[in-house]
Amino acid sequence: MTTTPSQSVEVPETTQLIDGEWSPAPVELGTQLENPNTGEAVAQMRGSTDDDVERAAAAAWRVHESGAWLKIPAQERADMLEKVADALDAAAPQVAALESFGTAAVISTTAMLAGVINGGSFRLAAGLLRDGRLMHTVDGPTGKPAEVHRLPWGPALSLVPWNAPAPQGCHKIANSLAVGAPTILKPSEWAPYGTTLVAEVIAKALDEAGAPQGTFQLVQGNSHVGGRLVKDQRIRSISFTGGLVGGQAIAAACAPDFKPAQLELGGNNPVVVLDDADL
Repeated sequence: MTTTPSQSVEVPETTQLIDGEWSPAPVELGTQLENPNTGEAVAQMRGSTDDDVERAAAAAWRVHESGAWLKIPAQERADMLEKVADALDAAAPQVAALESFGTAAVISTTAMLAGVINGGSFRLAAGLLRDGRLMHTVDGPTGKPAEVHRLPWGPALSLVPWNAPAPQGCHKIANSLAVGAPTILKPSEWAPYGTTLVAEVIAKALDEAGAPQGTFQLVQGNSHVGGRLVKDQRIRSISFTGGLVGGQAIAAACAPDFKPAQLELGGNNPVVVLDDADL
């Protein structure tokens, strides 16, 4: 980690998790990340290589094809997700500080989100598993009961924006992991700090709980990295929160194969702050 001169915030290195191995994201993207409160440069924007992306997709597909994660009984997966929730709760103060620093959101907001949404998303997903939401019984055509199982399409990709990236990432990851889908997370290249720490916490908790290698992975970078994963045939579902242009590109890439894509799109609206505003 590096400490910024102005705020004594320890900024984590932009790292990636590919098939169980952590390493620094190797590609310099040519842009300096700044402290949004002061404008000072604090880090170089970084990303994963094309080879990293290929290895991540291959690992996720291996876990899916083998059923290594899906075959773990739902109640055991719920136990694992609750351990992740506990770990995220313990890390909430550090995540909140990094989210506030990286996005310029006030600490009271990031602390609330880190304390409620991050671990809460995994706890809620675990509860859905315990309630048996992935299987229910219906009357079959012959009058005999039939089981309906909700199975994952395959590896899932979670793409999160620069604003509130950690809680949005937790919400997406928790649900895709709960249903049994190996999951790859790509945070915004503009605000990777809090999300990278969250990924470290999630990965450590899953590893300690015995999750298969490659169940959860983290890649870094811009739309080039995200675009390669969106178009990869091994990635079977997309959850994206971001802008209209990004959503349109994802929808166009998914359309030929009818790849399921969940798109939560927003705008970028200017605000005028007058000099007598009480901030």
